[in-house]
Amino acid sequence: MMLQRFARRPIFRNGSILSSAAGWRSFHSTVNLQESAWRRFLNLVGSALTSDDKINPKKILERRYLYFALTALRYRQLLEAYPESDASDLKVKAVEDLNQRQVDEKTNLELRAEMQKMIAPQALDIFMAFDSVDQTLKLNASAESSEEFFAGLDWDRLKDILGQEEEETIQKLERAKRSSQISSEANRSMEFFNIKLGALQTLLHFHEVRTTPPDSPSDGVDFFGMDANSTTENDLRTKTIRRYQTINLCRSALIRDVLGYSVLCLRSTIADGGRGAFVDGHGAITGSLVAFQPGDIWPKEHLLTSAPDVMAHFESDEDCQTSLRFDDYVLDSRTSPVTILTRDGSMNPWALGHMVNHPTPGSMPNCQSLMFDFTEKMSLRDLLRYIPNVYARPPSWQSRVFDPEPVAMHSMCLLARRHIKNEELFYDYRLQSTETPWWYEPVSYGDEFLDKEQVVFFRDDWKKKESPNK
Repeated sequence: MMLQRFARRPIFRNGSILSSAAGWRSFHSTVNLQESAWRRFLNLVGSALTSDDKINPKKILERRYLYFALTALRYRQLLEAYPESDASDLKVKAVEDLNQRQVDEKTNLELRAEMQKMIAPQALDIFMAFDSVDQTLKLNASAESSEEFFAGLDWDRLKDILGQEEEETIQKLERAKRSSQISSEANRSMEFFNIKLGALQTLLHFHEVRTTPPDSPSDGVDFFGMDANSTTENDLRTKTIRRYQTINLCRSALIRDVLGYSVLCLRSTIADGGRGAFVDGHGAITGSLVAFQPGDIWPKEHLLTSAPDVMAHFESDEDCQTSLRFDDYVLDSRTSPVTILTRDGSMNPWALGHMVNHPTPGSMPNCQSLMFDFTEKMSLRDLLRYIPNVYARPPSWQSRVFDPEPVAMHSMCLLARRHIKNEELFYDYRLQSTETPWWYEPVSYGDEFLDKEQVVFFRDDWKKKESPNK
């Protein structure tokens, strides 16, 4: 999330883009999900209606997103199957797999379906890890109040986890410092470990495990990206926030032990950037799902209107937290939680995609945004509490008719573009507006289409304040 950054018109962001690296176009699905005859018929009709997938600029852009995602996901499968193999050889193999499947001949709808099949098992594994950790900590998702929720927790155990995390973070920071002069990766890790250590020590002081607080940053923003002047330790609101932050860091530590990495919301490494999201650990290899986009889902038929209530709702998005899918669904994260991620439908600890910042000028994103659907075939059952989205208004059958398979909830996620280790996440907002914030600079990919092509996602008049009678 970008704080203190102003845009006068609604601005929609849409994920990071495929780089110009040659050959990243492969896919091989290992998941075989059967479709009904009716669904196959609808997909066939949908394919017939998308004959301009290689002509329409918007659809060409989507194909580039999908090519990279499919290749990255296949590369991840190969790396997990053959961990001792050379990474370059596996990338070549991923390219070959995609070519063998003749992906260039597939429509965008077919590519969406292939991508969904590959990423769904990964999302399910992550949800199962969440559930295992939450059962270990005995989190009571049905608690009706914060106090009731806090009362059921083993605070001594949580303090022990914080203490262990502090010791390990100090050790990792020292190792990063020893190699910081020769490794940009170590420099990124050192930034993260410094911020994480400050956050841990802030909480340990709050719980009276440490006698003194850590040295505060000079700009008055604490290690969680909050205004230090608004977090008086004796304030009831501050006490509540610190307890939730304790739970979040402890959940993250245990999730990292299960999956090899986790995601945290802390102070951004960007000056005046407010909060940011970080990968904690080494397990987020290329093609790994690193965050979910929380918020209200707006089906497209409710946006192509001049209804006053819709116009008023999207009048302002100063923090660029409304995201647009390629199928024209909009995800509105503006009121999504950041700290209270443990109850009231906010149980997903990685629902932090709205906190991921746009990369700084001259740098590249390390993850990209993707359409993702929670489908009925995923059989989430007891894991439904981790879906971080709700429909602002229910989609009509017209919106659902060309979904590759029945969808329980439309959503978005972030996928690692490269191996991400102990560092802040960044993805390309690709803002679609004639007026962008002062801090925004387009990402340069060295690709004429990606850098120069103007892609219009919405017709202009849906954002105009017109009388519904006109």
